[in-house]
Amino acid sequence: MVFKNNYADYNYGNTYDLWIYEWPVCGDADGDGDVDLADVIYLANYLLKGGTPPPIPKFRCNPDGNDSVNLGNVIYLANYKLKGGSAPHDCENYGH
Repeated sequence: MVFKNNYADYNYGNTYDLWIYEWPVCGDADGDGDVDLADVIYLANYLLKGGTPPPIPKFRCNPDGNDSVNLGNVIYLANYKLKGGSAPHDCENYGH
């Protein structure tokens, strides 16, 4: 998510644009801001039944960081949520 706002420096009469970028959460396949079982179901539905494509960027659906969206990601998320497996990797370091 990107936000833009204007910042005025009244002491010098200058105006600047301030951009704030919020990184999406890896594993948040449905884009609601949380990594939960709904993401497991959403991603499985997309991959197995041709459901709604995940929101851009695709690395939301790549919690294992292997650069592909596949059933391995569904299993990874299910293990994370149901069995205390490894947390999704850091999206900020994703090679996009």
